[in-house]
Amino acid sequence: MAALGDFVTGVAHELNNPLTTILGYAELMETLPAAEQPRAAATIAREAQRAGRVLRRLLEFGRTPLPRVEVMDLNAVLARVVEVRRTPLAASGVHMALDLRVLPLLHGDQYQLEQVVLNVLAYAQQALQPRGGTVRIASAVVDERVRVTIDDDGPGVPPAQRQRVFEPFFSTRVVGEGAGRRLAPAYGIVRAHGGAIWVEAAPGGGARFVIECRWATTRQRHSLRPRARSVVAGSGC
Repeated sequence: MAALGDFVTGVAHELNNPLTTILGYAELMETLPAAEQPRAAATIAREAQRAGRVLRRLLEFGRTPLPRVEVMDLNAVLARVVEVRRTPLAASGVHMALDLRVLPLLHGDQYQLEQVVLNVLAYAQQALQPRGGTVRIASAVVDERVRVTIDDDGPGVPPAQRQRVFEPFFSTRVVGEGAGRRLAPAYGIVRAHGGAIWVEAAPGGGARFVIECRWATTRQRHSLRPRARSVVAGSGC
């Protein structure tokens, strides 16, 4: 029962992201200039599809979905997540900054990796409440691996909790204040892709989540089949 409750809590959090975006853009639609309405409608459709994928995961409860291996541009994935979450985060006083460097192609499941970034952003948003703050997302190549860092200027994560935040039943929330944001799904997805994720102190204070991934070799890229006509063809860690 405890495991089932934790799973349902995780699904609820993952559904909350796309549903909040859908509601936000739906409420803004009438006030947006005509030129911006098609982009808002496309965002609503994309987030509805994301919610559908979360529900399919619920139907597959008890089975661990394997990553779908495709070629992807990780920077495009990060930019898309920021576009989707910028307005809802700004409404809660959280502002976003993006610093993307040129990256090689990765291989893996773009939707699962998107969910990793969304989960970490949700954790950062919770840490910055109620005063608000800034979240900075950066990408670079470090020591022959692709690295994504997500920094916030909140209170940070104490050293004793830095490994525990990825445990399935661990929460920093006080009983009665909500279930908190679970990071175990993000950890599992990154590990399934052969990558690593950890949290450390951000320069200047706050928390820094680090995601490291391998990029696709020339042989791997030729063996994969990117989707036709897609800004982001696939993903991987």
